[in-house]
This record gives sequence, structure tokens and C-alpha cells, in this order.
Amino acid sequence: MAFTCSRVVLRSMPLIGRAGLAALGLYSVSGLLGCQTQKPHVVPQGASSGSSQIIGKTWDLCTWLGPSTKRPGIFGSDLGIAVPLPNTAGTPAQLGLVFGDTWASAAEACNYPILKSDDFMARIPAVAPASLTPGQPMAAIDACNSLQYTLSDANDPTSWRRMRIFPDALPDRSEARVLDTGMLRTPLAAFSDGVHTFGIFIRDQYASCLSNAECPDAMVCSKDASYTGHSLGGCEPNVALSSDAPPAYCRDDADCTSPAVCNQLERGVCLATQPFSVTRDGQQISTSWYNEDPRRGIATILHVASAFWPDRPEDFATGYYFKTNKFMNLTARAVAHFDPLNPENSDYSEGTETLLVWGRAAFLGRDGFQALPFFLYQPLTGLLDEITGAIAWAPRFFAGYDVAGAPAWSAREVDAQPIYGVDENLVQEGGVWSFRDVAPELDYVNQMSMQWVPQLGRWLMLYGGETPAQADPVTGKRPPPTHAQTSPGAIHLRSAAHPFGRARADAPDAQRFSPARPVLPTSAIADQLACDEETKASTTCTPGLDGRPGNLWDALASVPTSMGPDDLLSASTSCIAGTVALDAQYSVGEDSAGHLYGASIIGSWTQDVTGVLPDLPENDAAVELYWNVSTWNPYQVLLMKTQLRSSDFQAGAATQ
Repeated sequence: MAFTCSRVVLRSMPLIGRAGLAALGLYSVSGLLGCQTQKPHVVPQGASSGSSQIIGKTWDLCTWLGPSTKRPGIFGSDLGIAVPLPNTAGTPAQLGLVFGDTWASAAEACNYPILKSDDFMARIPAVAPASLTPGQPMAAIDACNSLQYTLSDANDPTSWRRMRIFPDALPDRSEARVLDTGMLRTPLAAFSDGVHTFGIFIRDQYASCLSNAECPDAMVCSKDASYTGHSLGGCEPNVALSSDAPPAYCRDDADCTSPAVCNQLERGVCLATQPFSVTRDGQQISTSWYNEDPRRGIATILHVASAFWPDRPEDFATGYYFKTNKFMNLTARAVAHFDPLNPENSDYSEGTETLLVWGRAAFLGRDGFQALPFFLYQPLTGLLDEITGAIAWAPRFFAGYDVAGAPAWSAREVDAQPIYGVDENLVQEGGVWSFRDVAPELDYVNQMSMQWVPQLGRWLMLYGGETPAQADPVTGKRPPPTHAQTSPGAIHLRSAAHPFGRARADAPDAQRFSPARPVLPTSAIADQLACDEETKASTTCTPGLDGRPGNLWDALASVPTSMGPDDLLSASTSCIAGTVALDAQYSVGEDSAGHLYGASIIGSWTQDVTGVLPDLPENDAAVELYWNVSTWNPYQVLLMKTQLRSSDFQAGAATQ
């Protein structure tokens, strides 16, 4: 559903003066009032965008969550990661939809600081609703109306159960033990072993240390006596969005926003010293990205957690603390069978034997740094200890190919190699190998989603879009991209025969990951997005959404007039703090236009439409892929459908 709004009340973006938030490229929320629904529309396809042809045919179906839905108690959200839920006898199979930072209303500047737990899990049918017929959508809004969720109080629509994360599986689930998963602390992935539901969460938490012994194998500690790299301190004072915020790591005062300065820290942080390393003719080749800025190598702590308590499936117990640099931005799929040595024998259909995980070191690249993707697999059998809640996390990382050409695997993350972007970037001159930017990754990778489509014989990767909050924290200006997208701001698609590309080093090039092609450009869905100074003259973007933060007095006017003087003073102070913070974030972001991000495929809804499309050539297969996409300004999650044909992936069809 599209919408128009009379005015913007609030608009917040990550305050990127802190190095951690700038690296994540995550999103908060925007507030809107006066929204009116419009009819669903078809995304026009077939036109060229930039230098690359749009792949497939895509429709905008309906809105899961957002200002236009008028869903009582839920104003806006993002992500929408699908995960199979445990079967309950006598009930149809369901999927969980895991959403990120979720707001109950538009005026939440008066609830500042942000809620300690604001992530949200709803339920949808495991099979696509019958209203989702092949081709042109007719009654697609019924699909979004299938969303269900639990209220703690049936009379309070804002009492939807917040996802809560605990540090362990102890019986005590008091609020005092709940970990902060508020603003910018979100789920990254969700999966199931057939019995239990799991989530992987990012909490803006880094692996602090005093010595190398506290860091993952082959990482170094910036405080260790043997460390010879650029020293790292912390910006002080530190702008924090939570009580347990990490330091804003810096090399010197220039990395901090005035008046903050870069001071020494009591504890250091674990670092990867290089993005990756490959060997050719006995020569070890890497890049200088981390030498230029060691903050790019900082290890993040991810929480691998299980929905341990049946009475409240929204509660997750941390079973493993995953210290990682290459997988801080990840997505996951559980498959029926994975053969790491002979991948041609794998069964990539949805299953519960092995978890496949793709990860990147960041949500965006900058100044030449590329957030290339890596891959790991994790057996699911015996993953959860049902007594202690411990998770036996012992992944094996794709480490390129051995001398015989077979895929190589390592228990050390430091050995992991990208699944594309290596061979394409390696060149040899005078017998010396070096890494060049000849086939770069997009700067704006954002979240990614993977899905095996057997009719096409390909793994599909959706990723990209744009984040409007990546201004330089010192100058406040947005630097131009180093590696621009073929269609700026679009969701892009890549594909490959196997989850890490070629089955063997000597396999046909057609098995590699294809170049990125736009599947959903912003111009095709402009009527779902806000206008800014550059786009408001357009006839398709949503007029009136100029993105400016709301007036402070608008926020104060939302405070109930029945409050007593003391309560009113407290609430007014909170509103002022919230509004000032949101205004500051807007001024740093310097961008009010609508943007796309957070593509997430609903795998079990994929439909084979080969036999029902009247214009399909002989020997051509076709599928319709259902997926979610988030938009920033307005803050919403849309359900999309993309029709893809096997001819789109034939040799030469995916070249730029």
C-alpha cells in the first residue's frame, strides 16, 4: 500500500559521530502523521537503469508494517526475516517474521532514550496464501493481512511482545537480566533445526581485550605489548544511545566530532590485521584496507541464541558469543544436506541438517574498502544443549581451493576467503601478483538474503539499496561512492551455482557469482518513498514527505494533558532530549529522501510458475520469488514479488 502524509513529525537516522554506528550503516525510524492509503501498484520493468538491464519483473504487493497500514499499536518497523517455527499438532505450519527496531507510535521522541527491547516477531503461513496468484497481483493485500502476533494485554494494542535477549538460559528472566536490544541493536538472521528456533543478534558490542590471548585465533589485541599497528583510543565525550554503549574507536582527534577528542582507553579491542589473504605461485596477496584504517578490522560480538523457553517464544537465551570480523553482517539458510568436499552431492532444499551462513565485515564500503562476502557452514545436529542452553557453535569457513582444486575449509575465521571478488581482482605483472579494483563490490551492500531456487539451479543473493546517514562525522557531508551501484539505491541480485560459487576451482565460470544487476530500482517504487529537495519535483515520489524533523512543540503536544506538574516536567525534558537527538541525527545525515534496504527472501513462498505463464518459451522455467524490503522515510516493510526465468541466468544474460 502506498501512502501520502500531511507532515513529518520525527525523522531519525543513526548518529554517525560514533565509529561503530558509521560502520554498521543500520537504521532507526521516522515518524509520520496524516497518512492515507492508496491502491497497490505494479513496479514497471524492462527499462535500462544505468549501464545494467533490470533483471526480472517485480511487483509491489502490500505493506506488512508501516504508517500506511493503520495497524493499531504498531507504527513502523524494518527487516522481516522469515524463519520456520516449530510445528504445533493440529495447526498449519507457520513462519516467524522477525522485525528490527519497531515503534508503537509516531511520537516516540517523548520516549527517550529508546526502549531497551524493541524488536518484534510475528507469524505468517508457511505456504503463500492462495490470493497470491501467478503474474499480475490481484488481491495481494490479503497476504499482509495474514500477519499475526501475540499481545500481552488483549485490551492494549501496543502490548505486542518485544523480543528479549538474555545472557544465558538461567531460569531468572527478570527485566534486570534483559540485554539491551534497543535502537540499532537488531536480529541479523534466524533459523531452525526443526525443533528449536534460533536467532543471531548484533548489539553494537565489540570484543574488548588486554592481550592477544583474549582474541580469536590469529587476531591481535590493540593493547597487547606485541601490537605495532596504529593505536586506537576512544572519542570522549562519547555520544551514546544506550547505557552500555561501547567506545567510539578513533585513531586521533580527527576521527572524532568536535568537541570530542581521542583519548586512550583502559582496554583494547580485538582486530583482524588484514581483510583476507590468498596465495598464488607461492606469493601471499592481501589488500591494504586495514592498514589504512584498523577500525575496519575490529571484531564484533554476535549473540547466537535460542528460543529456549516454550512459554514465551519471543525470549532468546544466548548460547554462544561469536567474536567475528568477517561475519558481523550476515544471513543464514538451513538446508537438507551439504557436502563440503563434493558440493555437487548437496541437497540445498530447505532442511535441518546444516546451517549455511554468508557474512560481510561491514554494511557498507568506503574509500576503496569493499565489504566482500564470506561463507561458513555449521552442522545443526546436536547444536543446542537443552539442559544448559549452550550452543555448540563450531563453524567451518570457506578458505578458497586446495592445490587439487577442491574447496578448502578451516576452523579459523582468519583463513576465510571471499566467495567472489578475488580472482576478478587479482592481476600479475612481471611475475608479481597484486590485488586491484577491477571488479569491485558495491559500496552500499546493506543487509543481504540468500535463497536456493532449484528451478533455476541457482543460489540468489538480494542485497544493496542505500543508507542516507553516511555523512562524514567531521564535515557532515556525504562523500561520493568509490564503487557506485549500477542503479544507485537499487536492490541488486547476484546468483551462483553453489553457496560459495564454483564447486571446484576448475569448474565452469558459469558457476561463479554473476555480476550485480538491479532487481528493484528506487525510481520504480518512488511512490512508496519520501521526496527530498532533489526528488520532490518528481510526479511519482510522495509529496509532503520532505523528511524534516518535527517541531519540538508538536512532540510536546502529544504529552497527555492529564499529567501532573512533576510528570509533565519529566516528560517535557524527555521530549526535548529526544527531539534534539533526532534533529542532530537528521542534520548529520543531510538526506531526507526515501531509500531501500534490508531485502529478505521468504523462501517457502517461492512458487514454480513454469506451467502457467502463457508467454513462456519452450524449455524456459519460471519462478516467482516473494521477499520483503525495508524503506527508510517512511519506516516500513513491503512485500514484493519478482518473476524470474531461467533464460535470465543463461550465459551472457547476467553480464554488464
